[in-house]
Amino acid sequence: MKILSVLGLLWVYFIPIAARRGDESSNGNIVEVLSTRKYFSGLVSLLSEYNLNETLTDGNYTIFAPSNYALKRIAHRLDGLTEAQIKEVLLYHVTQGKVFSADLSNNQEVATLRPGSNVTVKIKTKGKWNRGYKTIYINDSKVKKADVVASNGVIHIIDDVLLPDDLVFNTIVDVLGDNGKFYKLVGLLIDYNLTDTLRSMDNLTLVAPTNGAFSDIKSELKRLSGDDDATKVASVLKYHVLDSSVKSDQVVDGQSYSTLYPNDTITASITEKSWGWGRKQKTKTVIEFNDAAVVNKDIEASNGIIHGVDKVLIPPSVEIPSTIVDFVAAYENLSKLVELLTNSSSLLQDLQAPGPFTVFAPTNKAFDEVSSTLETKSPEEIENILRYHVVSGEYFSEDLSDGLVLETLFLTKSLSVSAKEYGGRKCKKWGGKYCITKIQINDSKLGKQGIDASNGVIHVINKVLLPSN
Repeated sequence: MKILSVLGLLWVYFIPIAARRGDESSNGNIVEVLSTRKYFSGLVSLLSEYNLNETLTDGNYTIFAPSNYALKRIAHRLDGLTEAQIKEVLLYHVTQGKVFSADLSNNQEVATLRPGSNVTVKIKTKGKWNRGYKTIYINDSKVKKADVVASNGVIHIIDDVLLPDDLVFNTIVDVLGDNGKFYKLVGLLIDYNLTDTLRSMDNLTLVAPTNGAFSDIKSELKRLSGDDDATKVASVLKYHVLDSSVKSDQVVDGQSYSTLYPNDTITASITEKSWGWGRKQKTKTVIEFNDAAVVNKDIEASNGIIHGVDKVLIPPSVEIPSTIVDFVAAYENLSKLVELLTNSSSLLQDLQAPGPFTVFAPTNKAFDEVSSTLETKSPEEIENILRYHVVSGEYFSEDLSDGLVLETLFLTKSLSVSAKEYGGRKCKKWGGKYCITKIQINDSKLGKQGIDASNGVIHVINKVLLPSN
């Protein structure tokens, strides 16, 4: 039985069975008891969706109940099953009658409501008989809490979803989802409806970016929003799939490989890297696809090969939006600025032009602090306030010197720059090496690093700049 990896050990003690069973008449039925616990909301939803609620309220049953976390970890496998198969998986978690933990024995086969399918009980006992404890497994899934009593049955909480052997598949998607290093990629494949493609085709190679690789381009992904850009995300994902199966020892240096995104190819390179000297010298072969290094090679699946890489590959023909407006929209703590810009169509249009511009972008918290003031302003006045945050030209942090005056897009209103160095003796002694320059625009503090957009630069600030009069 192939089941997802088991979570940490949780002991189930030998205690009198009567004490654990409780007063059955005071509890609801199985579905009602599950519904009172938030961590079973996913299971309750599935039982309802596949019309099993009535089944579990009529008669006596025992259910091995996986939590929301267990369902989330197996989502990639459930995604590949038909509705009929998912219903079979649910029935595989239920047996007829009330079966308490004391009724279970080691190596016992328990018949389930899925016709012809049994689950196997394993019991591991540690310690002496009077101070011992036992751990119960259903197949390979650990019982985290036994004997939760319902009016018409018993609930045993388990830490993994139980899958019948004949419903365990090992396609690229399934194998990828079992590896925690790639959960971000799996989530995107599901979101953009590419899992069926990767299950139905044979002899593929997936160049799979790790979770860390996706974290490195989170800004780029956030800028790909809306219906138009969804196609671009799908193109980026398809670009990571070679239409042939290529193991690491079959990769040819300098060869270009076609992908499921036909507009662009991927080029492989092989280099030998050495370190140390003499007898201690070591050499390592590094395989790269474009500029992404292979960090986990030759993960085998039933329909191909997976190579984990340390970067996300962006096809040359896919352009990621990078104007000031695109960047601002990608940051959650600037959402209130985006809302105001959306209401100011003329300024929004200006900031999508070639520019360049410098935008001082107040955070959501900064706007909250002046919300009562903004409520008294007309749309025209609010647009003028926003224009007061925009300067023609590109000014990075190093360009903002003490005493500099910046003319804004709000008529003749200007901003004052103050820059002070901090660092004490180290700053003076080492010729500025340990100096920290803190910059203010009027009375607002500048963030540590500017955001470089295609038509200018954005500086995050902690206060809304209000022009005089």
